[in-house]
Amino acid sequence: MTFQIRRMTASDVPAAMRLKEAAGWNQIPQDWLGYLELEPSGCFVGLVGDEVVASGTALAYDSKFGWIGMILVDPEHRRRGYATRMMETCLAYLEGKRCLTQRLDATEAGAQVYQKFGFAQEAIVERWVRQAGATLPALEGDIQTSPIPDRQIAEISSWDAEAFGASRQELLAWYARNKAPALLAINCGNPLGYVMGRVGSSAYQIGPLVAEDIQVASRLAVDFLSVIPSRSVIADVSRDNPAAIELLERLGFTPSRRLLRMYRGKYPPPGRKDRVYFLAGFEFG
Repeated sequence: MTFQIRRMTASDVPAAMRLKEAAGWNQIPQDWLGYLELEPSGCFVGLVGDEVVASGTALAYDSKFGWIGMILVDPEHRRRGYATRMMETCLAYLEGKRCLTQRLDATEAGAQVYQKFGFAQEAIVERWVRQAGATLPALEGDIQTSPIPDRQIAEISSWDAEAFGASRQELLAWYARNKAPALLAINCGNPLGYVMGRVGSSAYQIGPLVAEDIQVASRLAVDFLSVIPSRSVIADVSRDNPAAIELLERLGFTPSRRLLRMYRGKYPPPGRKDRVYFLAGFEFG
């Protein structure tokens, strides 16, 4: 039977979950529904007959760059070129959206494949893990955090865009609606930083976390970790911000996986990498 690609729908979520479980990833059904909410035309599945055997997502950020994620292939259907076909579809979608820069996070093995598409290394990114029950450091200072009001998402997004390199207001609004805490630090009405997170199948995820300095980032992270259930927590981080690595070590995280952040096309907007402490995730950037 031939391999065909079509747009993903909500009815494909159970099949997509089987793909992610085979890969050992952390997504839950609400994540797949979130991809469909954020970019319904950029979510794809690959089929052999009526069976979903592959997936891929493409998210356009403000037309400044696009992000590719969730490239998954069922283990019994690998080495048949299906991942290549999913990548081609995602790239074509982003090019059609005038995202002339495409980005992704790749394993070292995947990076060799993506180089054939013209991707080059941008940075090293890592996943760190904190085990349930790890103690939190005591912090000094008078930085206060509070839940993020819905009315402030647009303001936070404008401030966040300077750090991230593009607007991701819809993504942050989606994060704020899920079950994990969303906290804001302010001074005289101006944002100093924020943290959001997600519930996962095997661990909580903390991030994105964007802050003016490590003191603000520390307070946001400690307050987030202190109110979530006692279970493992993961954080994704770029080696471009050494202060973020220092913070993870203070919080009791240890490194788990290393990936390569890659780009294709124009070099992506630089943003303020010193403010980006924890990433939104490998599938979001």
